[in-house]
Amino acid sequence: MSEFMRAVDVKNGAGPASALFINDATPIPIVNEGECLVRVKAFGINRGDMLQRDGKYPNIGHLTKIMGLEFSGVIARLGAEGETSDGWKVGDEVFGLLYGGGYAEYVNVNKRMLIQKPKELSFEDLGGLCENSYNKTIYKLP
Repeated sequence: MSEFMRAVDVKNGAGPASALFINDATPIPIVNEGECLVRVKAFGINRGDMLQRDGKYPNIGHLTKIMGLEFSGVIARLGAEGETSDGWKVGDEVFGLLYGGGYAEYVNVNKRMLIQKPKELSFEDLGGLCENSYNKTIYKLP
């Protein structure tokens, strides 16, 4: 595996959609204990991502430079502890929520934020499910 990946970036750190570009020199994240490196297959686009792109999303200390709060993909690497009692293994198909980073080929995900992908649903179906479902539930959107 290369040490670099492609990710969506914003020229000058914030701006309109026209400022988005593919940065093919983005370092692949280092996997820490309790995390999995996931190869992203699909991601959602939601209000939080647009606010971050515009430089208006509040950073509470966890936000990454790369946008993307939800994703689906395949586990590519496990953290330092390897396979543990939580049962995750390389090759598992998953989806979940992030503090950011989903608009990239790879993302580090806390294992507690992963959900097993049902075989009946596609990566595209699940890539935008979590954050949008949460917002619909909390704000009782139609």
